[in-house]
Formats: sequence, structure tokens, C-alpha cells
Amino acid sequence: MRDPLTGLGDHAAFNAALARAEGREDVVIVLIGVDPAQTADRRRACQASERALRAVAAGVSAALRSGDELFRVGRDRFAALVAVADPREAHDVARRLRASAGATGLSVGVATAEPGDSGPAVLARAALALGASRRPRREGVA
Repeated sequence: MRDPLTGLGDHAAFNAALARAEGREDVVIVLIGVDPAQTADRRRACQASERALRAVAAGVSAALRSGDELFRVGRDRFAALVAVADPREAHDVARRLRASAGATGLSVGVATAEPGDSGPAVLARAALALGASRRPRREGVA
């Protein structure tokens, strides 16, 4: 259940962790999308793409606190489960993780759990926020 490129947990590991966190209102989902231009699998750019993904993984991993978890859940997408003291802290956490990656072209969507939410419901909101973060004037975080 490890991604061979980054060493992070893979999509299956993320789903298992999400199931364990379900119902916890102190855990937020942070989705990080890497600009496809940085990870394009062109013949000559493959190694550069891999370096970019490893750099994002290393930067975000270094910024996480003990107990937070990071996963590679797609070709150019990462997901983190992050504990927060207050749901209002979620946006600040997302900005901190985006800045920690040290790369341009990152979009970040974050969602908090509401009472009675399922893990997939929170994940769906995080995905919508990730899409919104790619719109102009959103500074890459929504």
C-alpha cells in the first residue's frame, strides 16, 4: 500500500485511513493537485516530472505534524489527513502545506467534517474545493 515513486501511502492506504478518521470532526482532508505542466509525461520530461512529484511529497511531508498523514492518490494528486484544533484552522493548514512544497503550480482544496458526514462526503467537498482553487484570484487554496 505504498506508492513506489514517493514512498507515501497509496490510494488504498488513503481510503483505509479515511475510513478510520470517519466521524472525527477534528480531521480535515487536504487535496493537493500538481500543475500538469510540471508532471507531463513527455519523453524527455519524465525524470523531471518524477523529481517534481518527489519534491512536493518531501516538502509537504516535512511540514506535517506528528499524527498527520500524506498519501499519493493519483498521478499528480496528493491527499493529507490533518488534525486541527478548530475547523477555522483548516484554511491556514492548507496554505502552510502549499507553501511548504516549495513549488509553483500547486492547487489545494480543503474540507472539514460536519456532524454526521461520511468520509466520502468530506472527500467530495475537498475535491470541489480543489477545483475552485484553480480559478483566478483564489491564490491556489480554497
